[in-house]
Amino acid sequence: HHRGAAHLVDGSLLWSVDVRVPTQPWRLSMRPLEGHPLKIAVNPQGHLFVAAGEAGLHVLRARDATAMEATLESGDATATAPRLVSTLPLPGDALDVETLDASRFVVVAAGVEGLLVVDAQNLAAPALVAKLTVPGFANAVTVDGTTAWVPACRTLVGVDVSDPYNPRLLDAYGVPHGHARGIASAGGQVYVAGGEALFVYDATDTENVVWTGYYAEPDIEGFYVNDVVVRRGIAYIAAGDESVRAVNVKDLSSSLGFPAEKYSSQA
Repeated sequence: HHRGAAHLVDGSLLWSVDVRVPTQPWRLSMRPLEGHPLKIAVNPQGHLFVAAGEAGLHVLRARDATAMEATLESGDATATAPRLVSTLPLPGDALDVETLDASRFVVVAAGVEGLLVVDAQNLAAPALVAKLTVPGFANAVTVDGTTAWVPACRTLVGVDVSDPYNPRLLDAYGVPHGHARGIASAGGQVYVAGGEALFVYDATDTENVVWTGYYAEPDIEGFYVNDVVVRRGIAYIAAGDESVRAVNVKDLSSSLGFPAEKYSSQA
C-alpha cells in the first residue's frame, strides 16, 4: 500500500482501497487494465508495477501525497485512480513482480521464460535488461536482500540479483509434490506455497538451504496452499477451501532441520 491506500488486482481490474482504518476499508477507485493483471508491487515513491500476463508489465503512478490525502478526505474516487504511465511487452507471461530496490529495478516471474529484470528508472520507457532461464516454470518471485527466490513447480530457485544486469543462478532445490506456485520471504526465511502444504526453508546461507518445517491440513477437504504473505511474524495462507489461515511462523519450525535436496533435472 502507499499513503493510506492499498492497491490490488483481480485479473482484470486495478482497485484502490482506503485502508487508513484497517477494520473499515472502502473502495476509492477501480480501473481496467489490458491483459490479465495478476500481481502488483508498489515502491516507496508510489509507483505501481503490475504483472499483466500476456500484456507484459504495466507501470502506473499513484496520485501525489497532497492530492491523495485531499481525495481520501473528500471521497473523490476518480481523482485517486492511479495513472497508467507505460506498458512494457515482455517475453512469456508476466505472472508476478517484485521491486528489487527502492526505486529503479523490478524482477518479473515469466513462466517458461524464467526470471526477467526490468530497469524502470524512466517510468515512461522501462527496459528489459536481463533474462535468466530457471529450472522449471517461474510462477512467482520474492526478493530478500540481494537474492530472488522463485517457486517453479518442482523447484525452489535462488538467484543472485546483486548485479541486476547479470542475475546469477545460485541453486535449485526440490519441492515435495511439485506444486510450488506462491512464495514469501523475510529475514532469510523462505515460505513456499506448495499446494498440499506450506514449506519453510532457512536460506540465511544461500549456499546451504535447510528445510525447517511445513504446515498442512490433510484432513480438511479442499485445503490447498495457493499463496502466502508473511507480515510481522504471521504467515497468511490463501487456501483452496476459500479461506485464509493465519499462522505464527514460529509454529512452522520443526525438528526437520535437514539440508534441502538440490534439484536435478535427471532425477
